[in-house]
Amino acid sequence: MRPSLLPKVQKIYQTDPDPGLHAASEWLLRMWHEEPWLQTINQSWQKESHAIFGAIAFPKANTAAPAGPQWYVTSQGQTMVILPGPVEFMMGSSRDDDLSNFGDSVHPKRIGRTYAIANKMISIEQFQAFDPKYSVPVRFSRLPDLPAIRIDWHRATAYCNHLSEKEGISPEQWCYEKSAHADGTTMLSKKNMLSLTGYRLPTEAECEYATRAGAVTTHSFGESPELLDRYAWFALNSEGVTWPMGQLKPNDLGLFDTTGNVLEWSQNIYLPNAHSRQQVSQILDDIEDEIVPKVGEPSAPLFRSQRGGSFMHSRYEAGSASRTNYSLPDDPTDYTGFRVARTIDLTPFPSERENP
Repeated sequence: MRPSLLPKVQKIYQTDPDPGLHAASEWLLRMWHEEPWLQTINQSWQKESHAIFGAIAFPKANTAAPAGPQWYVTSQGQTMVILPGPVEFMMGSSRDDDLSNFGDSVHPKRIGRTYAIANKMISIEQFQAFDPKYSVPVRFSRLPDLPAIRIDWHRATAYCNHLSEKEGISPEQWCYEKSAHADGTTMLSKKNMLSLTGYRLPTEAECEYATRAGAVTTHSFGESPELLDRYAWFALNSEGVTWPMGQLKPNDLGLFDTTGNVLEWSQNIYLPNAHSRQQVSQILDDIEDEIVPKVGEPSAPLFRSQRGGSFMHSRYEAGSASRTNYSLPDDPTDYTGFRVARTIDLTPFPSERENP
């Protein structure tokens, strides 16, 4: 059966515009040990990344998707999933949720822009292209497609600027600047960074919306903990190490490892249960943090939120709403990595269009 199905699955991977089907076909091809074929195709896309991106027709939310792909591959090998905006969704976890101690209270959230987010975290190989001196212990670096770890928030954001440069994005659109009070290792967010088109870390809302993939349950696949080991590497199935990305099933939006393998840095400053006092009916816009050190000023040691779970954490920390503050921005750990995002298009809500 496999020989007859293989060409069909390969065609889906190459041509289907839906990022969920694209990722599902990738997962199946990996199960069939077709990594060499995948690598060849991906390398060809990397060389054509600018042409492919320019051919994409970006959809608006709640409209029929165009025929073109809603994903693209960067010149550095990241597959970016395009999520049309504006969107509204329920963010956080309920009191009845097993993950209620590791999330925020349920509240309505609005993301007023179209954005793209990587379907995998940054790999060791990708980060070494930015920093050839980067290295981690052997058990975390035995394969090049393991997630890059021991990356603090500042190095993650520096990589985002590096990717913007490699993609030919104007420096005026980069999302981070070096602090004038540091040796170049401290990065600060630009004002109105969410309106810039450079690569950056995703906001907490962007992380959770992409992780949920439309689900309102604890996990993108439902409530059953018995299914978790098919989607996430966590304490019970990881054997105490990180694993190559893309080996477990993706969610319906085509993202891998959103709630396991390693935690992911987000753009936002961590505020514990920030919305516990908000009324459920009050829709909160996803905007820049109100407390952000400005360029030229010393940066306060504020915690940055980390999303998802990791290979060393329990299933209770592996839900769509899971968020933590285990480490300061300048504290790299064995269980923290990152994925990149970028703003694609700023689209006002209907009420804003009607009342300019």
